[in-house]
Amino acid sequence: MNNTNRWNEIKKMVEQHGEISAADVVTQLGISPATARRDFIAMEKKGLLVRFHGGIRPINHDAPKVDVLRQRILDDNKYKRVIAQKASEFILDHDFIYMDTSSTVFYMLDYIKATDITVVTNSYLLVPRLVERDIRTYVLGGFAETVGNILSETSSSQIASMHFNKAFLGVYGFSNTNGLSGYNPFEAELKKQIITQCSENYALADHTKFTRHGFYHYASADAVTIITDHETPVELLSKNSIVCSDI
Repeated sequence: MNNTNRWNEIKKMVEQHGEISAADVVTQLGISPATARRDFIAMEKKGLLVRFHGGIRPINHDAPKVDVLRQRILDDNKYKRVIAQKASEFILDHDFIYMDTSSTVFYMLDYIKATDITVVTNSYLLVPRLVERDIRTYVLGGFAETVGNILSETSSSQIASMHFNKAFLGVYGFSNTNGLSGYNPFEAELKKQIITQCSENYALADHTKFTRHGFYHYASADAVTIITDHETPVELLSKNSIVCSDI
């Protein structure tokens, strides 16, 4: 990977996660600590990021900021809403389901009609709405992140004895060749575990997700049913796609 590509990947990681450790950059990009250090120094001189002991952060990190996921929810994207409405139709009475950290998954809470369901989640933003709707809720433990999720090295082991009827997953990137991918190794490992232990897996992806690729692959294209909107080019759809046409 040349300098330009590495810098682009580092910028994406910082923009998505805010503060990120040097160890994470080394692991995700497969580079040496020395290379990461040289990149950080050069990028800081260019005004692209700020170094701190053990990692890097965005140049404007100290400015007042809005939670990333909460801002996406406030944007009230029409494509995500129609996808969420369609996804909610697959939830049946008495289902045991997993809902992860995603603005599209969050919108599902406005449309669920099923009763006596149990939800497991790692999203602290979903919890108030779930409780408000009197939905039985189990929250995975770990560290709260600005993107709205709760993650730790033990997230996968926390659900090792669980089985889900259905899982509804947000998507960072998708393609028929690479399947589902993301940038957080703990989140990718958790999603992989969930997909393994679930009867029906639904990935909620609007058309913008079909041109992005994360560093960590966690599922093949045929491991999930993709629910997307009509703006997604037909040639990019998987054989397990559900396209929502009513916007």
